[in-house]
Amino acid sequence: MQFPELEFLKVELYDHTLWVRLDRPPVNALSRKMVAELLLLAEWIPTNSEIWLVVVSNNGKVFCAGADLKERGTVMDAEVATLVKSIQMAFQYWALIPVPVIMGVNGAAIGGGLELALTGDLIAVSASTRLGFPETHLGIIPGAGGTQRMPRRTNLGTANKWILTAEIFPAEEALKDGVVQYVFQDEAFEAQLMKLAAQVGKNAPIALRQAKHAIQNGASLDLQTALELESTDYEVLIPTHDRMEALEAFKAKRSPKWTGK
Repeated sequence: MQFPELEFLKVELYDHTLWVRLDRPPVNALSRKMVAELLLLAEWIPTNSEIWLVVVSNNGKVFCAGADLKERGTVMDAEVATLVKSIQMAFQYWALIPVPVIMGVNGAAIGGGLELALTGDLIAVSASTRLGFPETHLGIIPGAGGTQRMPRRTNLGTANKWILTAEIFPAEEALKDGVVQYVFQDEAFEAQLMKLAAQVGKNAPIALRQAKHAIQNGASLDLQTALELESTDYEVLIPTHDRMEALEAFKAKRSPKWTGK
């Protein structure tokens, strides 16, 4: 498989799961080039039918420390809004990837790093990870989706807590607040992340896509309209080979063999 040309993202496809590693030492800060690569990859993923699941994690001790402040210091005031908008757009493309995305946060996720993590469907963090939005202490606000994805993922009170205090929170508090879904012990993080990916990845790929579509798009609708959306997403699955395979596998007491068709 021909991957896009990338410098700061390491990618590998294994058994229909695309593993992506942030790799811009020392702290995976979001430079312009790294953001451009994130956008390029997010645009490429939906074009490849062999990808049924995406897992994003990091090389090094930090998931992502947010904006590259050294680079940001060279940006003229007139360019700042455009730069921040480009990060917001790249992250929106990640949020719109049609297959499930697991964010494996093994180290600090601060500012834009947390905003990137929030584009995932499931977030797993290592126990020593710390997460937060320090922006208001820096005279700005989260501008790459944080003010919007945090309340949608949790609630208004939790979003206010995380954004208005500018506090950096431990993993367990992030779990309690519903910001993340899993906390794994540091020494077992990689193994547990692989186990989680396998748990999701063993399910029918078209069903996973349809479930994600129904969940993401139904959340902002009134209940009746959302139920109609659910029915429409369900109906897509009825004629699929994978649905019939699941029934046959159940009768034969074996694991299904998915084709994504």
